[in-house]
Amino acid sequence: MREIVNDLKILVLGLVVLLTCLPFSAQEARFSSPFDFPLLLSANFGELRAGHFHGGLDIKTQNTIGWPVHSVADGYISRATVSNGGYGNGLYITHTNGYTTVYGHLDSFSAPVAERIRQYQYEHETYVTDITFSPDEFPVKEGEVVALSGNTGYSFGPHLHFEVRITETDEPVDPLQFFSDRITDNVPPRASSVMLYPKKGKGLVAGTDEKYYMEVKDGRVQQPTVVKAWGKVGAAIAAHDYMTGTTNYYGVRYVKLYVDDVLVSESEVDRFSFDENPMLDSWTDYAERLQTGAWYMCSTFAPGNSLRMLKAHNDDYGWVTIDEERDYRFRYELCDYYGNRAIYRFTVRGERQDLPVVLPNYFYYLSAGEPHILSWRDLTLWLPEDALYEDLQLDVETSENDVKQFCRVPTPLKANAELRLQVNKPLVADKSKYCIAEVYNGSLICRGGRYEYGWVKTTIDRLGTYTVMVDTIPPRIVPHQQATWMNDGVLSFKLGDVGSGISSYRGTVDGEWKLFKFSSKDMLLWCNLSEENVPRGNHTAEITVTDLCGNVSTYDVEFEY
Repeated sequence: MREIVNDLKILVLGLVVLLTCLPFSAQEARFSSPFDFPLLLSANFGELRAGHFHGGLDIKTQNTIGWPVHSVADGYISRATVSNGGYGNGLYITHTNGYTTVYGHLDSFSAPVAERIRQYQYEHETYVTDITFSPDEFPVKEGEVVALSGNTGYSFGPHLHFEVRITETDEPVDPLQFFSDRITDNVPPRASSVMLYPKKGKGLVAGTDEKYYMEVKDGRVQQPTVVKAWGKVGAAIAAHDYMTGTTNYYGVRYVKLYVDDVLVSESEVDRFSFDENPMLDSWTDYAERLQTGAWYMCSTFAPGNSLRMLKAHNDDYGWVTIDEERDYRFRYELCDYYGNRAIYRFTVRGERQDLPVVLPNYFYYLSAGEPHILSWRDLTLWLPEDALYEDLQLDVETSENDVKQFCRVPTPLKANAELRLQVNKPLVADKSKYCIAEVYNGSLICRGGRYEYGWVKTTIDRLGTYTVMVDTIPPRIVPHQQATWMNDGVLSFKLGDVGSGISSYRGTVDGEWKLFKFSSKDMLLWCNLSEENVPRGNHTAEITVTDLCGNVSTYDVEFEY
């Protein structure tokens, strides 16, 4: 009975917080729908992605492209972008209410905007485009069709990526606050597992200082045995939200951790700045994601993580101190924007035990908030004072083949570090072919760099394992569906590179530059000949592709169209 009363109190308090947490301007602003059909989402705001939060809503388009996209309020088209990945074709509309809306993965723009983009592309001989417009160039009214929906950029199915940003700060906010009455949701979030983390040298769980996993099944945390702990312990939860009418899963808006009915820490994914995106890797269990693919939202926060959506309610960044021989009642509460709530309880029993003594190797121990320069015979690592989220013990090793390990599992940085590796055994005369590569999962991932006086220098955003790489292999250009070129009028090629990665490309027809479009998700390069005013007849095309180390491939082909 007592738990039911407490749950009712918490529910009422949560509703009050939900109604009062919205910005005043958001309550005053009004947006119509970007589509004429009912809205269903394939992704929500703030979903956890590799290195960033999802900045908007992904609105389903019934698995087709070409739906009219409407401006959701009066304003003007302020920016248009075309990219190989990312949003693909993107449109930005600045409104008079203090917000800017973003429309991504579009198939096409309205005719006047498309003409301006095409003019820019031919003047600069580039497919990639980013143009800003003045308020009087392309004014729009609410409901006006500004584009057609598509599947361009880094999109793996037709949909509209839709964002709302505060115009003054360019910060994305949750669009659901403007569209909650157009979307039905009565399904609560659901967790899949919970993790306990003893703090190294200061805590134990189940007799060790390793993390402790508990499955969530049938809405309950599975505890086949009593979990015993002592000292400082943290927790994390893996969970998703769900919505009515879809089988998709989404990010969780609110997560709260209570211990003995006292709020320890919480997160509310309602807005962020683009500068905060990298901090996602510090909030989540980064190592677990790399090793298993699971996303755990931690209820302990690194001292250097300044994500505004996170809040600890104790003086220890969300760590729980187990210092009494009794049961500690943990409770996770998950809630979505609509107030649908799920509760997960588990118990940790305090049992006194001696904590292991951990003596850091101070030669490899880095204190957060300080600059560090590590220099050995053949490497130099410089970290600025704001590079670390928390103190870090490096696991430095150098193998016989000059592979340098700083951390066994990659560790994210808050600010980029500069890494310099010496070229011990010169391999090629052309020094532009050198770069630094990260060694991960048996593969080499180029991290860029340039050669200077026997060293290769680059910047890195995580500490892992690195080596010098030489790339002398030019990119690959292969004709794609060549038998259809004549009838379809689309010249297409598959590009590839086994080394540093593709940097640029260029295509000509009969010696004149033509607009070749490129999609990084499938490495396809193509030119629509009729759109580029190529007449019927016999022609020659030349494709030139350059990789990040300056290796160049050229492919010449004669074709009939």
